[in-house]
Amino acid sequence: MLMSDDDLRAELDPPASIWRSLGGHRDAAVVVPLVRRTGVDHLLYVVRCDDLPHHAGEVAFPGGSREGNETVEECALRELAEETGIQAQAVEILGSLPERTSGVGFRVHAMVARIDPPAHFTLDEVEIQSVVEVSVRDLADDDQWQLRDVQGRTKVHRGVPFFPIGDRWLWGLTARFTQDLLARR
Repeated sequence: MLMSDDDLRAELDPPASIWRSLGGHRDAAVVVPLVRRTGVDHLLYVVRCDDLPHHAGEVAFPGGSREGNETVEECALRELAEETGIQAQAVEILGSLPERTSGVGFRVHAMVARIDPPAHFTLDEVEIQSVVEVSVRDLADDDQWQLRDVQGRTKVHRGVPFFPIGDRWLWGLTARFTQDLLARR
């Protein structure tokens, strides 16, 4: 399944130019990286290291917390470079998805981008265990998705989307951003 960049630009929100902060939450940004392999679009995810104190072993988009006065785009691109080694010159921002609030206190901005992946990723070995690519065609297969209830810190979150990736699961905020993008194609 091929996603035209021009069609995506028309369907996505304009790239976020300002933080839409939410009181009591930390600002964060992620890149939703699209990679084209042999004529098929894939989304690129990172697998976080299993020994991290937070979000250990989770499948996620590259991203993290805002530092200083950086813009949404600067934050997202810095985190992408830190986690995968993909530099800004290999990235074309196509637009953004609506912000989402995580259950652990983050207001997350998602920048959708076409990337030219390197032949070899330079992973942040403290945070990132590996990189995985999943075809948009597979992600668009509704039969592979499951909805589950997840116990949060203070409440049960109902109908959380889950998608199998090898022996791991794509779920939570990353799964919701993935579904947000799929709804735009």
